[in-house]
Amino acid sequence: MKKALFIDRDGTINVDTDYIHKIEDFRFEKNALDGMKLAHEKNYKIIIITSQSGIGRGYYTEDDMHRFNDHIRDVLSKNGVIIGRKDIYFCPHHPKKATIAEYLLDCDCRKPKPGLILKAAKEHDINLEESYMVGDKHSDVAAGVRAGCKGSILVMCGKSMDTKGEKKEEPTYVAEDLLDAVNFILSNDEK
Repeated sequence: MKKALFIDRDGTINVDTDYIHKIEDFRFEKNALDGMKLAHEKNYKIIIITSQSGIGRGYYTEDDMHRFNDHIRDVLSKNGVIIGRKDIYFCPHHPKKATIAEYLLDCDCRKPKPGLILKAAKEHDINLEESYMVGDKHSDVAAGVRAGCKGSILVMCGKSMDTKGEKKEEPTYVAEDLLDAVNFILSNDEK
């Protein structure tokens, strides 16, 4: 079994500009690329776990999201970080605010529920007890905790400060950014 780094997309890897889906709006969060490169070099399987309720709300389509994800994958590949299309798991649903009927549901894949992490772990033969979830929202932390990850790390970029009303499982560590999170993971795993 492999160890993985499950990473939230918007606000952790790329700057979150609310329902981002246009390639021209893509920008990495501070130190995100360096953090992903370091995790990749240390043999962590990188899997992106992302809630994309903008699809269910009708702001953009699944094809728009796939084009955006493919762009991220291309930029990462040019920098030595290989992520396959099957390494990106997304939830297009919202239990109350989806305007497209097929996406209006209370699913098990929308964070803080752990469905996407559990599915990815099964499909990629991931050992959750040796893996980490990293994200900018408390719902990311909660998904990692509920999935049984070794650690769940909150990064203080993206929307980390705008999480009013969320149930807050305690993060394993609060990191400045993705690179800080990966450095914590590596130092923790050496113990």
